[in-house]
Parts: sequence; structure tokens; C-alpha cells
Amino acid sequence: MAPVQVAPVPVAGVPMAGPAAGAHQRAGAEGGRGEILLAQGRSSNFFDRLFGGNIFRGAPRRRPDARSGPRFLVPPQDLPQNSAAARPETMPKDPEARTVFVFGDAFASGLANALQSAFSTTPTIEIVKRPKLGSGLVRYDYYDWEAALAETLAIEKVDIAVIMMGSNDRQAFRDQAEGEVEWRSQKWEDLYIARVDALLRQFSDRGIPVYWVGLPIMRAATYGQDMAFLNTVYLARTQRAGGKFIDVWSRFADEEGRYSDAGPDVNGKIRRLRDANGIHLTGTGYKKLAFFVETELRADLDSGQLLSNVPNLGAPEGGIRRFGPVEMEVSLTKPEVPQGVVTLAGGGGAAPAALSAEENPSPDYRLLVLGESPAPKPGRADDFAWPRPSAAARPAPVRQP
Repeated sequence: MAPVQVAPVPVAGVPMAGPAAGAHQRAGAEGGRGEILLAQGRSSNFFDRLFGGNIFRGAPRRRPDARSGPRFLVPPQDLPQNSAAARPETMPKDPEARTVFVFGDAFASGLANALQSAFSTTPTIEIVKRPKLGSGLVRYDYYDWEAALAETLAIEKVDIAVIMMGSNDRQAFRDQAEGEVEWRSQKWEDLYIARVDALLRQFSDRGIPVYWVGLPIMRAATYGQDMAFLNTVYLARTQRAGGKFIDVWSRFADEEGRYSDAGPDVNGKIRRLRDANGIHLTGTGYKKLAFFVETELRADLDSGQLLSNVPNLGAPEGGIRRFGPVEMEVSLTKPEVPQGVVTLAGGGGAAPAALSAEENPSPDYRLLVLGESPAPKPGRADDFAWPRPSAAARPAPVRQP
């Protein structure tokens, strides 16, 4: 009976001799290149022992390289934001570009990043980040916004201000004179409104337009109610100071007005918009937030009417448009007609009364009181009259002196 030869089996810690040892040594040496020698089907024989065991054996098979597979397992639009494909194209800013400073807490930080991306290809608008994480209008012992803002406005060229803060202000005041002031007490509201007004006054005194961005809906119901209360303060005080309040509360709610972690992004796709804490936003959420701010800014900048919630329609032809309160004396009794007044046109009646607003309404009165849209001017973009007037019917251009 012929002897049966058994191929040696490698055992950990035991050195091997012969071709099998060399094969395993090569496998270990080449392991760094991903090459693995698989077991062969032929048994060891005379020619194996004579020529080293390679004459009948094929070339070692290699494990497929993982890099030879598809490069992308996810759609390109879902690539990480730090990839080269996701980086937006940027354009250098004009030397005279308008500067939009973003002030506030962590919400303002995320908003500023998204606004910088949104305006990256607009050379006439430059977004400048000035947030302070963890700050607010209550704890001035941590960060004094009034002092910091005064310093910034003294040395920086601020054309437009965007403010978003308040998520850290759900706490008591620590007043040096009166001690701790309980959250949402009447004294607390008075102190908080005073600080909001002081902040806004620094912009209005310098003629800087202000956009205050409201806080979004929150997951925790009680916390959300408190943030909604702060939004009412921001709305009232910003409009009182001549600024514009951008309400985004319902933009991050579901169809029933409730909190939702996910929602449509700027492209209409359902994406996660909120952070795990139910307060802050994801990168996609901040892009959506910036979309609403960008829309307001571009609309007002393109029209040349920053911060105008109601369009400036002008006064009647030849009239003078007045802004602000006008002081005048009003008689509570009907004035007597002097004896020296001569009635014109032969009439024997009383002197004609002045035309009322209803008889000669201004464009603002028509819009705000009567609800009538302003009539389009011929040739303007909103003039849809058809057929167009002929060239002969058009008025000749007036030469400027």
C-alpha cells in the first residue's frame, strides 16, 4: 500500500518547513496588499517536492479589491457637505458690497453660515458673522450685547443687521438693585423689553435696517410656549422701531401646526430639519431658515425699499408725503366765517369745505383702508393693458433742464 502524503496544516506559533511554509510566509508578507492565497486542489507529489510546488498550481487568486466597486453608493446630492462636489461656487465681493451683519446666539451662528452659502455668488452682498454662543439678553454678566454692539458699530461698516436670539433667555434676571427677578413676571417683561429696545435703538439711531428673525417651533410644549411669548415681544418692538420681523414658527411645523423633526427642505424633499435636542436645526434646517431671510433681503434690496412692510406708494400727484407725527391745532367748534370773506362765483352759500380723504384718497389710503390695489402706470412691469398704446399716442419724453 502506497504511503499517503498529507499536506501540512499551519498551526499558530509553530514554524513550518517546505513550500507550504513559504506560501504562508508570502501570504503574511503580501497581506498588506490585500492578497490572500487560497487552498489548492492538488495534493503534494514528487514534482511538488522537486520544483517547489509551483509547476501545477495556478497563480494565487486574489480577493476582489473593494475599490473596484461603484464609487457612489448614495446619490450625489446626499454627499457630505464637506465634499468637493457639495461646495458652492464663490465669487469675490465688490469693494462697495453691502455688509449684512448677523448677531445673536447659536441660531444666529447657523443662520449666518447658511446665508454665507446663499449669497456666495452675489458679489454685492457680504454676510458677516457676529454671533456669541450661549448669549442672550438676560445674562449680561456673561455677555453684554449692548456694549458689544456699540463697540462693533463704532468700528465696523454695518449696512444691514439680522438678529436671531432668545433661546437662552428663559431664566430669571439678576438685577443688582432688586435682586433676582422671576421669569415672565411683570418686572421681568419690563426689563426684557427695555433691553430689546436698547438693542434696536443702536441701529435706528444710525439708520441701519434691522431684520429680527423669530424662533421656530420647539419640541417641548412648555419651552415652545415660552419661545412663542418671546416672539411676540420681538415682533412688537421690532415693528415699533421701524424694523421687520421674519416669522418662521409655522415654517418648521407639520401640516397640523405641530412640531416635527422632518419636513420639506428648500427643494421640497422631506429631510431632517431639527437637531436631536428638539431645539436647534440641522444643516439642512439652517439652509431652509436662511431661505426665508434671503427672500426678504433680496426682495427689499431689489426694490430699493428696505424694511417696508407696506409698499411706499407715494402721495397724490404734486402732494407731499409726510412721515412721523404731525403737530397741528384742531378746533372742536365750527369756525365762524369772517364778514370780509367774499363768496366767489356768485354763490350765496357757505364756503366750500376741504376735500375729505374719501373724496381725494391717497394711494396709501386706498390700499390700507379701502383695500384697493394701486393702479398700474403705463409702461410699468405691472401694466397688463392690451392692446398697447400706439407710438403716436404715447407722450413725448420731457427733456430735463
